[in-house]
Amino acid sequence: MRDHAIVYVLGKTGVRGAEVFAVSGDETRNGLRWSDVNLKDGVLRVLGKSRNIEAAPLPSQPRVALSRWYEVLEPPTDEWPVFPSNHAPSKYARFREGLEDDHSESTIETLLSNNDVDELLHEYEVAPPSISTADARRVMQRLCEKARIGFGEDEEYLKPHGTRRALSDELYREHPTTAQTALCHKLIETTKAAYSDIETGELNDVIDALED
Repeated sequence: MRDHAIVYVLGKTGVRGAEVFAVSGDETRNGLRWSDVNLKDGVLRVLGKSRNIEAAPLPSQPRVALSRWYEVLEPPTDEWPVFPSNHAPSKYARFREGLEDDHSESTIETLLSNNDVDELLHEYEVAPPSISTADARRVMQRLCEKARIGFGEDEEYLKPHGTRRALSDELYREHPTTAQTALCHKLIETTKAAYSDIETGELNDVIDALED
């Protein structure tokens, strides 16, 4: 369910991987939280490339995927990561960090030895780490391999940025200004520069039509 939600969020919102997953070495990018998700209005609040908080669209398909994932995950607080890591050592370490100020080391170890770490994280409301950008790429690679989807020698699998590019290409063909908003580009010129190849290709079609 988590991976299902990841695919829909990447494929249908236009967000960058660094805006929703944790980035190694950057404490400000620690992954999307449920407090950043507005399922009712269909909006994600993300730390954009400019390091300003920006609104990203959350259309129906990723909204449904996130709603179902929320029901399965049952996060005890809004500060829970939307895409928590499945890396067991990281979860154990986070639990120890979360309880070290109020419990002795022996008490913590006893809890961990007698209980499931995921249940402990929920019970004590210690948020686990978010999946990282590197982990997200591995998820996408695994899913592509499982589905037997190949992209040639240069791109062995669909990377998170590739999903953004695919959505943006389609949007730009139909609504350039909408693509600008979805990509969080401040200027339409930035969007045009990024997708000038599309305009050139469509110009070829116009010229070919004139020749016919």
